[in-house]
Amino acid sequence: MITDEGRSPTYTRNFWAKWDRGNPGSIHLLEHHLADVGACFEALLRQPTIRRRLASAASISDIDDIAVARLSVFAALHDIGKVNVGFQTQTWDRKYLSGEREIRRAGHTSEIVPLLTGEDQRTGDWFLDALGWFDSFERWDSDGGNTASALFTAAMSHHGEPIDLHSHRSPNPDVWRPFTGLNPEREVRRIARLMRDEWFPQAFEPGGNPLPPAPQFQHTFLGLCTLADWIGSNRDFFPFVDAPSDDYIHTARERAARAVKTIGLDISRQRSAFEREEFPSFDSLFRRDAEAEVMCPNAIQRAAVDVPLDERLVIIESETGSGKTEAALWRFGRMYEAELV
Repeated sequence: MITDEGRSPTYTRNFWAKWDRGNPGSIHLLEHHLADVGACFEALLRQPTIRRRLASAASISDIDDIAVARLSVFAALHDIGKVNVGFQTQTWDRKYLSGEREIRRAGHTSEIVPLLTGEDQRTGDWFLDALGWFDSFERWDSDGGNTASALFTAAMSHHGEPIDLHSHRSPNPDVWRPFTGLNPEREVRRIARLMRDEWFPQAFEPGGNPLPPAPQFQHTFLGLCTLADWIGSNRDFFPFVDAPSDDYIHTARERAARAVKTIGLDISRQRSAFEREEFPSFDSLFRRDAEAEVMCPNAIQRAAVDVPLDERLVIIESETGSGKTEAALWRFGRMYEAELV
């Protein structure tokens, strides 16, 4: 917790995303957590197999770098609903709640629904304008912003329950208005500026392929967004930082790269071995005794490995002990060498 010159704790003056339940004064700023998760999502899509799988969900061969940056923006915005003061004040000591009005406690996902559906049009207007929606986001697809809206809604659903845009949830405009030292609109504009100028400037460049509208693509995006949030919420990789910093994204990217590598999703070092050496032979993979005879693949195993690597389904049917397991592992090895798995 930071206090200075007798002022109230930093959590009453800065927007937080994470806090230590045993020590409410220990917080991780909202802008930093959004950067963490955006950087984790970006790091995941640096992995060739993950990127290819996401592209496959849209029936395209690859995702260009501009699209990766735009998807990273949506991933970063997964917790933007936390700017409402009903969420922010839930950790406050009561002595700091004596503002000009009483604030009702609020969450951070479904509370955003009235802003998106027009139930709270006044708040929704400034919220979307502050994000830069009309100037940028709705131009990232080819259907007037519908795909962008679907991806934004998917990011809001990162806790596993889809947000119901047809729920007619009652608006709560009071939690979106300034309270004591917190101004939600000003915070959204700050985060939008950071995304545009510091975090993902490539996302806001003209051009780039339209974001794919396929539901499978949106579903896969949400899965990766959720994974990025899990990684970005791990304090072992992302310790709390409670001081605002425009250049924090550099720290977030370094931590994201380390996290993805540590948990085993970044296997570039393993793959680099294949650039120096040929892929291990069948014998070197499966012979356990150096003194035994050299192992050669049988007909079943050769047939399995000779099937084209882009074949999605290979069925091996044979009697017990005929070498099906080795055939599957050898085929996996060839696919691994080709960066298909």
